[in-house]
Amino acid sequence: MSMKRFLSLFLALSIAAAAYPMTAYAAEPEASPASPAAPSAAEPDPSEKEPDSAPVPTVLVSRSEVRTPIRPGRKTEVTLTFRNLSKSTLRSPVAVISPSESLMVEGGSSSFQLSDIPGESSCTVTIKLQATDSISAAVQSLGVELKFTYDGASGPLQGSASDRVTIPAAVKSNEKHPQPLVIVTRSAVEPISPDQEFPVVLSLENAGNTTMESVVASVSTSDSLILQNNTSTFVIKQIAPGKTEKLPLKLKAGKELTGSTQSISVDLKYNYDAGDEMAQGSSTERVNIPVNAAEAAEDGSVPNVVVSDFQFGESTVAAGGRFPLDFTLLNTGKRPVENMIVTVDGGDSFTVDGGTNTFYYEKIPAAGKQRQSIRMQALTTAKSGAQSISVSCKYEYVDGSKRSSATSEVRLSVPVMQPDRFQVNAPVLPDMIRAGEEVTLSLPYVNKGKEEVSNVETSIEGEVDTPSASQYLGNFDSGKSGNIGFIFTPREAGRTELTLKVSYEDANQTLRTLTFPVTLEVQEAFDADLELDDLPDEEPQSGFGLWFWLADGAAVVLIGGGVIWMRRRKNAARTELSHASDENWDDWDDLQEPSETESGSNNPEDDAQ
Repeated sequence: MSMKRFLSLFLALSIAAAAYPMTAYAAEPEASPASPAAPSAAEPDPSEKEPDSAPVPTVLVSRSEVRTPIRPGRKTEVTLTFRNLSKSTLRSPVAVISPSESLMVEGGSSSFQLSDIPGESSCTVTIKLQATDSISAAVQSLGVELKFTYDGASGPLQGSASDRVTIPAAVKSNEKHPQPLVIVTRSAVEPISPDQEFPVVLSLENAGNTTMESVVASVSTSDSLILQNNTSTFVIKQIAPGKTEKLPLKLKAGKELTGSTQSISVDLKYNYDAGDEMAQGSSTERVNIPVNAAEAAEDGSVPNVVVSDFQFGESTVAAGGRFPLDFTLLNTGKRPVENMIVTVDGGDSFTVDGGTNTFYYEKIPAAGKQRQSIRMQALTTAKSGAQSISVSCKYEYVDGSKRSSATSEVRLSVPVMQPDRFQVNAPVLPDMIRAGEEVTLSLPYVNKGKEEVSNVETSIEGEVDTPSASQYLGNFDSGKSGNIGFIFTPREAGRTELTLKVSYEDANQTLRTLTFPVTLEVQEAFDADLELDDLPDEEPQSGFGLWFWLADGAAVVLIGGGVIWMRRRKNAARTELSHASDENWDDWDDLQEPSETESGSNNPEDDAQ
């Protein structure tokens, strides 16, 4: 064999030997870690397993203290705290925030990823909020939903918890007419039994001063009631002030009635004339339906939590004032309640004065009580009269081997009083008052209160003549100022006692009277027919005037007599020398002139010549 052929064969064998391992390696199937293994025929499908019966962990949601209400167009930060009340770890929790219509979440996202929350631990997240330019209500809210994964008996499970926290807000209203007040009542209903069908008529009364236009009423019921009408939404063209509209309902009770009462909720939306433009109003009311307690207990009693008693300090609460709210929760059921969450909602009239409005109780035994105290504040915009505070309870109870949940809501009524800030100042008296002359006194006033004062009347008492002893001035709006005038005429000179009174009804419909005693020093009347002769003589300021005229008259007489005497003398001299010579006459003239000058004649005519 030649050397060239031997080298060719050796090269071919080397290439074949190197290619064999690569081919074997490529032919072997590669196991992908991302591809799940196909279930075997003997192994059951996980989707066909029985659902896990482990209870969903309970989460308590609370917020940080908001010291000042958020104003239109302003920003604020709120820290939400999620407390895991169970012993299971909440894995990969995500908080989803749903603000009310007057609030927006900054940052472009309303979902927030949180770190894992171990059992009986807490986690916080800070939310930045932006208020719109106009805030519709004095209390805004944040809907909070927490989605998470927790360990069940057979593996990881998905769970969620939702709650709602309130945010105080400042409302600036420019409406000339307030939103109409709607009162919802129902017809008489006997206590209902399971599976019972019964009619109920709801009455919607417009207790305001403006007409409600395009009224839309949405009716909803509690879990154990069924609405059998064709629709749950009713449209009413309008409801005039003081008028009432009827809504006939057909209801049926469920097979199991939980609790001692059921409820019907009515959500109203309507338009009304606010003065400058049409505005949109809303109202939500609830009426209760009694349940036959004996029959409800036979079907398995559900523990119901009620407020047995409560106190709020004084007999009334001033608008803008702070007060302690103390209430007692009573478990009326035969089973204990567990993991109770209580939320206090002050509505449009009250807010929590620092701290949180949500509380947690691990357990309340059957027929047991739980006392709670919370600091509250009445908003300055709260209306006078009885206003409500809602206490909502969510809790769990065990019925045999089944764990169930239930809710209860109680409304507490707290009277609110707007402080009387109608101010009237005492009058300023004139410097001179004469009998028989008309006098006007003015009392400056200003209404510094939040609501108008009504039926303002004035009166004057005393020994004077007046065209009107009493006046009716009507109503004074909030912020109005001016003067209240009294016109009268004193009858006689001397001291005259008067009493000026101003009476009115404040925002709480309480009659008040302000009294201003006035003492007048009246002078004698001025007599316009007084004779000049009766006036007192005017004393001369000095004696110069009389003596001046006497001296002036004597001077005139002396000067006139001197002039006459000088003329006569001159004529006599000329007559005696008429016969003298011409030379002597010339000499006489030369001598005569200086003699006249020396004589000191005062004749004005000679001086002029």
